[in-house]
Amino acid sequence: GSKMKKTLFLITALVSLFFASCSSSFNDGEGVLVIENKCSDESTYISNVLAKTASDSGFHSVYSGKIESGNSYYISLTKNEYSIKVETIKEYGSGLVRKASYETGYNVYKKIDDDTTQVVTFDCSGIYFH
Repeated sequence: GSKMKKTLFLITALVSLFFASCSSSFNDGEGVLVIENKCSDESTYISNVLAKTASDSGFHSVYSGKIESGNSYYISLTKNEYSIKVETIKEYGSGLVRKASYETGYNVYKKIDDDTTQVVTFDCSGIYFH
């Protein structure tokens, strides 16, 4: 009985520590970008998310990993207006992959700050803010 209680306490403590560290990482001066993979093709995932402000010379990576079909990922960004690009990978059963990249549009910048969370959705044929 008491071993179970200790384990449960430990799990609860770790979980609350995790949430505390997550919420505190969104400091003042930062905003949140949510990337959604709404592509119905389960063999296609988002491998890289890049952001660019109007003053940047090019896109820079803000996330690298694997956002699979049906999943979303929250990225903390410094307050600014951003244009977003995602790189996707489609895996074929044969081991071949097809890489593609999509942008939110030429000169399309959306504000991200304390009050404004932007959501970018990938739907297999492109990405868009909404």
